[in-house]
This record gives sequence, structure tokens and C-alpha cells, in this order.
Amino acid sequence: MAGQRTPAAKVQAVVGWLRRTHSYTTNLKRDERIEDPLEDFLFAEKDGHCEYFASAAAILLRAGGVPTRYVNGFLGGEWNDLRQAITVRENRAHSWIEAYLGREGWVRVDATPPLGRDSRMGKLRQLVDAASCSGAAGL
Repeated sequence: MAGQRTPAAKVQAVVGWLRRTHSYTTNLKRDERIEDPLEDFLFAEKDGHCEYFASAAAILLRAGGVPTRYVNGFLGGEWNDLRQAITVRENRAHSWIEAYLGREGWVRVDATPPLGRDSRMGKLRQLVDAASCSGAAGL
């Protein structure tokens, strides 16, 4: 981030660095000698899930003077042709941040490397999903 002057340039620098130097995994390994999990992610293990990428981006940007806020939600879903709807499952839970960029306001920033998930359900899964949701319409 050294030499970056605008908040947007700082965001690009932090996200670029994290994506170049760290990898996504849900199979976490920790060096138990390092008390802080974020410190372990940044300086030792270098593999983590979205919560680590979001936390690291938030802390690094705050250290660089860019206000951030941490966000949890869901990223995408699977399209079901039978129901003509998107199904969002718990495996779509995700963490990211928002950074305050001045006139642009709060902007979504996702430092987690893209996973390339398929956004369409197979036919059998669509049938099961449609059947399980058919009774929910009356709720």
C-alpha cells in the first residue's frame, strides 16, 4: 500500500496483494504458537476462508486510513428452472467488507479469490428443491 494515495488505490493494492500471496481453503491449518488467527493467516499459514480474507482486508485498509466495515451474507445461489427461482443454501454464506471511498460512498470489496461455483442446479436437484418448497408457498 506504500505510495498509494487514494482510498480506491489502497483497496486495489490490498486486494491484489491478498489474492497474489494467499489461498482460499476451508481446511484450515493453524500454528497454535501464534495466538491471533488473523496474524497466523497474514504471516504464517497463508491459507484461509472468506472470513480471514475479509478480516485481513478490513484491518490492512483501516491501518492505511480507509474506513471499512465487515459484512456477512450470502453470495449467489442456484437457479431452478422448475420453480423459476434462485435457491440460496447455507454453503453460500460469505464474508466481505465495504470500504468508504469518499464521494463514491461505501463500496463492496471482496478480497476472497473467486471460486467459480456453478449457479445452475442439475435436473434431479431441481425436482427435489421444487418438491420441498411446494408446501412453503402457503406459509
